Amino acid sequence: MGTATAMGTAMAAANLRQKNNGPHRDDMASFVAHLVRPSRRKLPVSVSAVFAVGILVSDGVNSADWTITPTLNIRETYTDNLRLAPRGQEESEWVTEIDPGISVQARGARLQLQANYAYQQRLYKNNSDANSHNHSLNSSGLLDVWNRNLFIQASANIAQQNVSPFGVQSDSNINLTGNRTEVRQVSVSPYWVSRLGSWANLQARYTWNQAESTGTTRALDSESQGINLSVSSGPAFSTIGWSTAYSRQEIESSNDQFTQRELESTSASLQYRLFPTLSLTGTVGREDNSYGSVRGSSSGTFWNAGVDWRPSARTQARATVGEAIFGKTYSLDASHRTRLTTWTLGYSESIVATPGTFSVPSSVSTAAILDGLFVNQFPNPVEREQVVAAFIAVSGLPTSLATSVDFLTNQVSLSKRLHGGFGLRGVRSSLLLNIFRDDRTNQSIGTQTTFLGTDPFSLSDRVVQTGYSAILTWRFSEHTSGSVSGSQTRSKLADTGQELTKNRLGIGISHQLQRRIRGSVNYRITEHESGISGTTSLENAIVGTLSFTF
Repeated sequence: MGTATAMGTAMAAANLRQKNNGPHRDDMASFVAHLVRPSRRKLPVSVSAVFAVGILVSDGVNSADWTITPTLNIRETYTDNLRLAPRGQEESEWVTEIDPGISVQARGARLQLQANYAYQQRLYKNNSDANSHNHSLNSSGLLDVWNRNLFIQASANIAQQNVSPFGVQSDSNINLTGNRTEVRQVSVSPYWVSRLGSWANLQARYTWNQAESTGTTRALDSESQGINLSVSSGPAFSTIGWSTAYSRQEIESSNDQFTQRELESTSASLQYRLFPTLSLTGTVGREDNSYGSVRGSSSGTFWNAGVDWRPSARTQARATVGEAIFGKTYSLDASHRTRLTTWTLGYSESIVATPGTFSVPSSVSTAAILDGLFVNQFPNPVEREQVVAAFIAVSGLPTSLATSVDFLTNQVSLSKRLHGGFGLRGVRSSLLLNIFRDDRTNQSIGTQTTFLGTDPFSLSDRVVQTGYSAILTWRFSEHTSGSVSGSQTRSKLADTGQELTKNRLGIGISHQLQRRIRGSVNYRITEHESGISGTTSLENAIVGTLSFTF
């Protein structure tokens, strides 16, 4: 475990990519007020985001190459079911969206930064009282503070997501479902890495996270801080590798929805190279956790044993079996790529003690799946990232694929997650597939109470989400492409057997009108079948978009 952490940090130090912020005007008074509003406990996420970005930019700005691109998206949507209401209660509407934004990228010897921000304004023809706006931000950066030993890694994100897997789920912000919230997240993580000659690698990391949301789920705002220390074997140990690791995390509710949670872990790992392509692995350790009354033990020893198989640079698989404080545990992380395809399959089990994800947005990145398709042709990660982004734009691909709803809860839960992905790139076509199964079991008992109204654990102690998504694109010419997509998600209350099923089908066409102007037209049909309410809803929507870069 320590070896993997050290390797992950080294890779992050070598290259990091993602995105950042910068607001627009017009209806910005309320946004500016939000930035400067006082807080009883801490800085607002938006102020923290600006502060985090400022830290990253300060020293590395002069040596980096900067690219700043203003953007503007104008979108018109017609929907025959604005609120995704049951059959017979549909309401049609025209909605105009105006999204000015900015993209910032910096690449240098000491600073790597990428940020995408958009101010999204919505105007309703027949429901002007619903006119509103939100912010979209995806940013991250890595700064070499001193001599490739001290780094600061930071991210700031704002996104809209569905609150509950058992309410009607929309992929668009225009639908007035009452089941969406804006989630804001910021993370700052300074860390130190160094080597003791060829004998050992040292790492010390501090991480601070803050997450906020809007509406009723704001009660579940939280803050987390933690430390990770590790020592791992260096190049001198070619046959037997070793590592030791210590971690401690504290999670605090901003609005007293749960008592402070503390998670502490100490472990030691060994890796024995049996063959050049096959290694045996083993880890032993102890956890000492404090997160209220839970089923089973919150502290105790753990172990796992497994294999690490790497027959080539294109194929790798790591699998473990062991015992944790919650029982038997298994894991799998496998990937394979060819010249035209990429395959991934993973399974993990873990205790979830935070109210919601600290990774916003909670979705499967299209770019992450496509990345493996371009490794051979573009080995440089920075250049490859730009190529993937251009491929997504030209092919009319969405930025993310369907996955489970990472619902907000104040309960401690055990998550068992299976996911798989496939990507195919042809001369004119591309195909992306994604499957998932997320099984979460409530571990909290006694003094902990569920956050009624949005928390699925108020209805069942076990929630299972399964689904798939697929999208096929075809380039008709250098400037024109089309796509067909489909997805299904099933959310089930295991205790009662009730479930909600969402089916979605989409078709679209995209055309490059001018060098900096792209237009697209998309049609979607979305169906919800609820075994909880006993209702069915159906939406047909047509969306026309003009995208400008300046």
